[in-house]
Amino acid sequence: SPAGPEVAPAAAAARRLGGHAPARCLVAVPATGEKPAGFLGIALFGPLFHGARFRDVMFLKELFVLPEARGRGVARALVAAVARAAIDAGCERLEWVTDRGNEAARAAYRAMGAAEGDKVTYSLRAQALARLAATGHADARGRRAAPRRGPDA
Repeated sequence: SPAGPEVAPAAAAARRLGGHAPARCLVAVPATGEKPAGFLGIALFGPLFHGARFRDVMFLKELFVLPEARGRGVARALVAAVARAAIDAGCERLEWVTDRGNEAARAAYRAMGAAEGDKVTYSLRAQALARLAATGHADARGRRAAPRRGPDA
């Protein structure tokens, strides 16, 4: 059987993608002389590939700010830096998700001028993920689950 694809390190992948790394990380650190030393927050992001137009959307995968650093503009600074990276990469949009119940984050994102989208997210937990990988179906009976109907669907 033919060998599978080779997984390239980020630098090699970046060369194949026009010089843009497929995933990046930014770290917010305290201003010089500010205590405590260390990191305040991180942002992990990378381009989404939509059809023939590469790098048209930058996706912010993770944004984390230490609890003691929240409310000090750390998230805003990180998202602004990701926005600059998106523009530098030729992206037209920046997208990210947060938990529906995370009102503090949602309020912060709205204050930055971000609009909530209409997309629905999906997930597979461990057992369903393993079933899908092995059989092509996440449903335990080996077939697609029927759409839910009715008032509580």
